[in-house]
Amino acid sequence: MPTTSSTQQSQQPKQLPFKLTNRKPKKGCKLDPNPLRPNVQAANHIHAWNTPFSIQKRLEEASSLPAKVIKLGDAIMAKGTVKTTKEVYAVGLLCYNQFGDLMGISESDRMPASDRLIIGFIGHYAGKVSGKSISNWLSGIRLWHETMGAPWPADSRRIRQARWGANVEGSHHK
Repeated sequence: MPTTSSTQQSQQPKQLPFKLTNRKPKKGCKLDPNPLRPNVQAANHIHAWNTPFSIQKRLEEASSLPAKVIKLGDAIMAKGTVKTTKEVYAVGLLCYNQFGDLMGISESDRMPASDRLIIGFIGHYAGKVSGKSISNWLSGIRLWHETMGAPWPADSRRIRQARWGANVEGSHHK
């Protein structure tokens, strides 16, 4: 996947308008500054946070479809998940990107995510939070991938095995 230049970013189709927030993140919720992840309300992370893959996908779509079609599709997808669910899923995106920053994972390797990356993410948080929390986070990361048109390793037996391990490790959080 090619890296995304500032020229490509400026040429990408407009996304839904998301209001930037001036709120400072809570302790432990800080991310490295990155133009791909604007400071928007948590419920908007799924639709406003990008990767080089998602930008390239939008450029490809914009080359064959009218902007109005893309805008209509984005608007209806944004309404497909209730705000409270998006807020819960946003925690998963935050933790996933914090993990990526901590481990030095390139933006282009974060989406589409390999099952090995997802397993490492699960392993990093296993025992620190409940297995249910990790499951919710994975649902958010999966929705983010699907919303951005990225493949998700849905049938990975290795991810299922890691999730079972996280449930065992996180059982003391119940």
